[in-house]
Amino acid sequence: MIAVGMSAGGAVLPDDPVGGLALGECAPCHVVAGAPNPTLPGAIPSFTTVEERPSTTALSQRVFLSTPNHVMPNLILNASEFDDVISCILLLKP
Repeated sequence: MIAVGMSAGGAVLPDDPVGGLALGECAPCHVVAGAPNPTLPGAIPSFTTVEERPSTTALSQRVFLSTPNHVMPNLILNASEFDDVISCILLLKP
């Protein structure tokens, strides 16, 4: 896993396990920080897009991430890792 993270302003920070998990698990499909990847389908939302949704809360993200669906791969994360990914998304909130 890459150990980098994000500040509240979206800057990538070294040695942040929260951002490192998000980049390691989520970045292959989602834009976690920085410019969009032109090789990814446009229907995959960036973390910023997810964060901007009025319905985005820690609870809504926990339910979404722990519910099997056909859109995302089945994530095998422990409770702490789910918290880390959710925290990474919510850190983007102003």
